[in-house]
Amino acid sequence: MENKSKYFKMVEEFLKREFIKQTSEDLNLKVKIKKILFLNIGLLLMAVAIALSIRCNMGTSPMSAFAYVLSLVTPFNVGTILIFFNLFFVICEVLIAKSEFKKIQYFQVILSFVFGYFTNFTMKLTENIIPTTQLDKWILCIASCFIMALGIVFEVKAKTLLLPDDGILIVVSQKLEKGFGEIKVVFDVICVILAAIISYIQLGCINAIGIGTVVSAACVGYIVKFYKKMLQKAVEAYSSEEVENIKNKSKTTLKDAKDKITKP
Repeated sequence: MENKSKYFKMVEEFLKREFIKQTSEDLNLKVKIKKILFLNIGLLLMAVAIALSIRCNMGTSPMSAFAYVLSLVTPFNVGTILIFFNLFFVICEVLIAKSEFKKIQYFQVILSFVFGYFTNFTMKLTENIIPTTQLDKWILCIASCFIMALGIVFEVKAKTLLLPDDGILIVVSQKLEKGFGEIKVVFDVICVILAAIISYIQLGCINAIGIGTVVSAACVGYIVKFYKKMLQKAVEAYSSEEVENIKNKSKTTLKDAKDKITKP
């Protein structure tokens, strides 16, 4: 009888270890799937925002403006140019960070191609959107700001990788020991100046830069903060519910296993 009791205790301890291991694996899988999903949703939303900001013809974000102007004077479309830019930024990150550049950051290369494809896809999808009034333009401009902010929230919530155009700014700010905001402002100003110069020389006018560029720079950050407050509780509730479901499922499995073993 004593040996049987010891045997059941050993089995129970084994099942507990397996329960903890399985729970951990289930949680890791769920977390990874959620992160990949969030990241891709974020990239798609940002691509939609870029397309709408270009279609409104009031000016787009600095980086997008530079890419769009180049697409007007070269055979390449916006998404392809963004891929080139982001691949160049990854190379710069490697050269600047050197040994501090983590291997996982090489996945930014894949991210560059995904974002470029999304941008080309959304540009194609919105090619028939032609605003005819000033009100139409403002609606598209404001919509692009809200969608861009939502995309940024999803990208940050994924807690995986950032696009290389943000990654390079982080690396440079760390290297120069300057604030990210300061480096971001310098980067944006350079993009706007280059876009304006190329546009004026090649097209005879300033294209892709306007009041929309200012609105985007001024408003997107505040909208991101608003979204974060709104989504924080919802995301936490969803995550807690998923964890609880996995635990309950694992506990049920543990109980069933014990019942089968203890049956004569």
